[in-house]
Amino acid sequence: LEDLQGEVFTEAKRHYAASWGGLFNSPNNVEVTDTWLEYNFLGEPLIPLWKSEPRGLSVNINHTDSLTPTVRVSVTDSETSAALPGATVTLEWAAEGIWEQAVTDGSGEAILTFSIPRFGDINISVRKAGYLPFMDYVTIRDTLPPVTSIRILNGTEGENGWYLSQPLINLSTDEPARTFYRWDSGEDVEYTGEFEVPEGVHSLYYYSIDLYGNVERERQSIFKVDLHDPVVEIRVEPSEPDGEESWYRTAPLVTLLLNSSVPSASEETIFYRLDSGGVTRYTAPFAIEDGEHTISFWAEEESGRVSGRMLFEIKVDTVPPKTTIRLDPSEPDGKNGYYVTPPTVTLSSPEGESIYYRLSLDEDFKLYRGPFAPEEGYHILQYYSVDEAGNAESIREKEIWVDSRPPQVKVEIDPERPDGKNGYYTERPTLRFYCNDTSPTTIFYRVDEGPVKTVKGPLTLDDGNHVLMIYAEDEAGNRYTLPSIRIRVDTTPPEVHCIVSGDAEGGIYRRIFSIDLFTEEMGDTIYYRWDGEPAREYTGALRPPGDEGTYTLYYWGEDEAGNRCPEDVMIIRYDSEAPRGSVDYTEERGGKVTLLLDGITDGMGVEKYVIDYGDGTVRTVPASEKTPTHTYRRTGSYTITVKAYDSAGNEATFTVGIVVGVMDLYLPHVIGLILIIIAVLAATLVIYLRRQREILLMEIPEAIPLERGLKD
Repeated sequence: LEDLQGEVFTEAKRHYAASWGGLFNSPNNVEVTDTWLEYNFLGEPLIPLWKSEPRGLSVNINHTDSLTPTVRVSVTDSETSAALPGATVTLEWAAEGIWEQAVTDGSGEAILTFSIPRFGDINISVRKAGYLPFMDYVTIRDTLPPVTSIRILNGTEGENGWYLSQPLINLSTDEPARTFYRWDSGEDVEYTGEFEVPEGVHSLYYYSIDLYGNVERERQSIFKVDLHDPVVEIRVEPSEPDGEESWYRTAPLVTLLLNSSVPSASEETIFYRLDSGGVTRYTAPFAIEDGEHTISFWAEEESGRVSGRMLFEIKVDTVPPKTTIRLDPSEPDGKNGYYVTPPTVTLSSPEGESIYYRLSLDEDFKLYRGPFAPEEGYHILQYYSVDEAGNAESIREKEIWVDSRPPQVKVEIDPERPDGKNGYYTERPTLRFYCNDTSPTTIFYRVDEGPVKTVKGPLTLDDGNHVLMIYAEDEAGNRYTLPSIRIRVDTTPPEVHCIVSGDAEGGIYRRIFSIDLFTEEMGDTIYYRWDGEPAREYTGALRPPGDEGTYTLYYWGEDEAGNRCPEDVMIIRYDSEAPRGSVDYTEERGGKVTLLLDGITDGMGVEKYVIDYGDGTVRTVPASEKTPTHTYRRTGSYTITVKAYDSAGNEATFTVGIVVGVMDLYLPHVIGLILIIIAVLAATLVIYLRRQREILLMEIPEAIPLERGLKD
């Protein structure tokens, strides 16, 4: 009954808390929060209704530090250390009434993921029937530094990042923190409210420290503030005009400078314009040239501030007139300062002054009346102008070199004419070069496609068909080019090669396909002759004049230039026919046959004979053995085959039939053979009887006397 009452009481509390659960997540709902805390943190209260003594819980808590922390809770029995599944774990963020709940698994663990609005303490309760409830908290610490943001208020923006009025600075952080700042290398000041940027270029350094002591990395912002426009002043030296009618006869020096009484924060640049010319950046005092001029000047600051534009008028006449010379061509069109085209000289003065000139120091100056062209040669042109006031210009000079005539070149060849055929030189020709120009002249040449070279003396040409390009160039660059010279040089006679194509054995050809003669160069002519025959021009492959024999081929060559090589000789041994003729024989008693080979002939001579006598006997005999013999052992008809080979390997076969009788010759030999056979049989019988006797002696008992045994 007591347990039942405890269960009813507990369920009533659970029902009461669950019925208000829908309101629990509403922030600042104190009534619901307290009710829930009472149920979850107190758990089943320890009242007399419970009969058994509650046990203790051992709780281990691990968590991560972030705004979405993960909390791992392990629950065991404090006495047995056994894992307790089914324990209810509750996390609660009290300020906003945020909570999360889970039940431990079979290993006594519960993992809860929780979202909190800021870092701080999370309440934890663990309850399980039969156990005293567990209450604790964990602190979720802030490990990230704060982030400070800067805002610029007011402030008129100029150029290049400058402000033309003082802006206000506002600093804020993304979490509760203390913020500090300083200007340039000054002391750190704690930020308490918006502040102004001082005039000039300054660096603002700032950072924040949150409630957990996390320090932000120092940040930097650069501010440029300029509050004043520049003021420019002009000074002229001499301070007053030193001529009549406000003219400066001495070249005045103009200085532009900033008014030092006006403060300036940004970099200032002074600009000026002379008359209608371009805008010039002022860097140093400048002189004013002759003429009537208007100077406008002002200053600009990097911030975009500009001073008012000022105008200053000045008149200057300090120098005598200046004569301008113009030549056409404007620059020497030759080399080394020479004009190869006579230049037209034009003299002019901007104010229409009188101009005088002369082309030689030996001449008097004369009045210039219009353009003129100097003649060939070297000139020193002197000229000057005089204005209406009588100011005379200093005499000016200009050197003018005129050379418009190209040099003339002559080439001599030794020998004067080709000494070979078809326009060829068979001796290397020598070329000599001559030039009649008065100025220093260089002669150049090029052989075929080779490089251009300078003539330094006689030129000797090597073999070949050459094209010479020759030109001369004087110091002024005038060039004279000779027509191309074609020179053919061939000092080397041709070399004729002979190749015999065919089958040869022992230096003798039995077949010749062709005899080819050739040289290495095109255009060569080849000649040949056989033994005492007349010479002929070679036009194609040759063959020996006959089918058999030793032939001597004479050959030589002549090139296009007429160079002839020495006559060469090739000896050709040629045998295209096999031996020919017939074979005879003589026969003697007893089967002896003598072959007569004199009837076999060959143009190059027989080298050997291979004889098959028809009875299984084959012999090779040299050509010198003309009467070989052979003795037959049996009577019968035989065919003798003779193969004759010449030195070239040609083969001819000859046959002759023969009938041989040999009986009278063999009778004594037969009788002798019979007697030999009888003797062999008798000897064999004697040996056999002796062997039988030895066997009998071995079988006779020892008791029998030797003589008796022998008798038996």
